[in-house]
Amino acid sequence: MLTGVTNVVHSPTGVDIAVRRGGCGRPLVAVHGGMTDARWWDPVRPHLEPHRELWTPDRRDHGASGSGSDPYRLQDEVADVTAVLQAAGPGTDLLAHSYGGLVALEASLHADVRRMVLYEPSLGSDPELAGVAAELERLVGDGALDDAVALLMTRRFGIAPEVLDDIRRGPRWRDAAATIAAVPRQGHVAATYALDPARFAGHHVPTLVLVGSTSPPWRHQLCGGLADALPDGRLVVLQGHGHVAAVTAPEAFAAVVLGFLGDDGGADR
Repeated sequence: MLTGVTNVVHSPTGVDIAVRRGGCGRPLVAVHGGMTDARWWDPVRPHLEPHRELWTPDRRDHGASGSGSDPYRLQDEVADVTAVLQAAGPGTDLLAHSYGGLVALEASLHADVRRMVLYEPSLGSDPELAGVAAELERLVGDGALDDAVALLMTRRFGIAPEVLDDIRRGPRWRDAAATIAAVPRQGHVAATYALDPARFAGHHVPTLVLVGSTSPPWRHQLCGGLADALPDGRLVVLQGHGHVAAVTAPEAFAAVVLGFLGDDGGADR
């Protein structure tokens, strides 16, 4: 089937996680990043679903999923994604983007994951991230949600200011404004996350780390460091793309993902 249905996975944290499922073959759980929800994967969905049963959860505080409690804790999100992976079954593949990549990396320590693709995961970061997160927090507190979205898109996603007006007129801007309040706390977590290679010494999940060629040097440094730290890690540079290739070049992005996951469609599952 190619038409998606929405299910609910009950996280052990007490939060209900809405998951859209569609396609056929080996399950592939895809975790979105910040300032969006599971619809982030819609452009790439038609290219993945003929080969995989795609599970796209809305992370807590996003989309149709429930809200978490304060204070925010990374381990709660990890528990959410682990619950989705367990519902999908052993040997599930895992795909994640941006802050979702940090959540997925941690969740892969607690579930039976066959292969994993992390697209520009947010872990540690450049020296500017803490300052950007603080500025976002101030703007959100002042109710200046449009300004907060613009700041994130220009400072973090590398989108040129002159094209913001075109993006502002689209539906994704409204979606971003609706979820921007969750971003500062995620930024604070990412900025203070320290990758400990010793924790991943026994992590033998073949992992593809993707980074766009047009992304800033600090992203290349972080992604390269992660690939080196994982026993079965591999770095691939997406030529001509940046942080949003799954949206701007979905067919090419899906080809890279499926090429790494294998095109067996789950024959050995």
